[in-house]
Amino acid sequence: MKSIFLLVFLLCFAFQSIAQVSLPERYHTYAEIIAELDSLQIVYPDYVFVDSIGVTKTDSIPIWAVKLSDNAAIDEDEAAVLYVGQCHAEEVLGVEITMYMINEILNHMYQNPYAIWLSELEIWFIPTINPEGLQVVMDDWDISFRKTKRDNNYNGIFDFEPGPGDDIDGVDPNRNYSYNWVHGDTLYDQGGEERYDYYRGPYPFSEGGTTAIKELAEEQNFLYSINWHSSRTGNFSEKVFYSWEWDGVKRPPDFDYNKIIGETVAGLIETEDGTGYYEPSPSRGRKGNAQDWFYAKHGTVQLLIECGTENLQPNAALVDDTCERCKLGAYWLMNRALGYQTDASLLTGHITDAGTGLPIVAEVYIDDHDVIYLEPRRSDEIYGRYWRLLSPGTYSVTYRKKGYKDTTLTNVTINNSGWTIKNIALEPLQEITVTGSIHNNGSPI
Repeated sequence: MKSIFLLVFLLCFAFQSIAQVSLPERYHTYAEIIAELDSLQIVYPDYVFVDSIGVTKTDSIPIWAVKLSDNAAIDEDEAAVLYVGQCHAEEVLGVEITMYMINEILNHMYQNPYAIWLSELEIWFIPTINPEGLQVVMDDWDISFRKTKRDNNYNGIFDFEPGPGDDIDGVDPNRNYSYNWVHGDTLYDQGGEERYDYYRGPYPFSEGGTTAIKELAEEQNFLYSINWHSSRTGNFSEKVFYSWEWDGVKRPPDFDYNKIIGETVAGLIETEDGTGYYEPSPSRGRKGNAQDWFYAKHGTVQLLIECGTENLQPNAALVDDTCERCKLGAYWLMNRALGYQTDASLLTGHITDAGTGLPIVAEVYIDDHDVIYLEPRRSDEIYGRYWRLLSPGTYSVTYRKKGYKDTTLTNVTINNSGWTIKNIALEPLQEITVTGSIHNNGSPI
């Protein structure tokens, strides 16, 4: 009996010790992220803008974003890209990749292509949308923790079990977006309660991080984005996912374009063992994830990149090596947004009121590319700027807004040599007054 008790004790102690192993100092704590970003803003005040875009729901921890641009504090009429470092708590490599990119761009700000990016783009980084989870990992409570710290059983205590899974509290941020949220993710919990690591949350955007992303995306109209992840099992390691292919046949109208972007980025990131490159794949799950929401809601091509291997938290040398390899795919997206030394097929321009010349928010409808399950693509409120990512070809484009006369352009040619620019002035419809009466069975109502 004593032997059995000692064995159980040793196993429990060993398990807890594994969960409490400290990560190398190379990894950023939340406090170190803030200190470094603040320092960069002081050194490069014109090029760095740091802003709190929200707070976490449980501990009210600020979620910080940083924008790099030559007039960073101003919302300019420029194409925008977004890089999200960490969503899942244990997947800390994404934090390091974003911080690495921020520093490298600023350190080479007077050299091309860095100078061109800073001049022509608004480059957004969010090192972590889950600082609660990051603190659980970096404070050595549980380096395998995945979720937020939402108090699911309302007992006022953070209930978690060291090691993967079985954590009562917390929400998986990448199951918390509204698009297909209804399906949930019942992996390892077929009863539907989702108490494992993939709980979608009590409602869409229930978490501070996903809400912050939602609000920032609504303001910025990002062309491209990367959401960094890592695969704890290794089953999805070193892969690049783009939107989408469900049941093997269900694809969105921009599938071919999304595929080209995903394949190109994947082909630029070498695998850790040096024998090949990352594998591109359409996303196949309908589970409330970020990349499908970004595309469906805003037309943004967001890639989910599973960086690294099942070794989620490697040593410092391998962290730097991973950053060096992964940055190449991320940097190419900025070149693609501008058409700098690569293809640039897209349609853009401004939509204004023909009478006042002021910018207006209007829909840009393209035959065979706008369907009922995608949100209408619209121009922004500040500049009337619109962006449509399109493969080379000829399109029919309709510009429309309630209270204005539709304008349709036929035979709009998109090619890879540069942006196709179409500025549109919509004619307001004449206001009329309609009077009359309504009767029911001869009696006025």
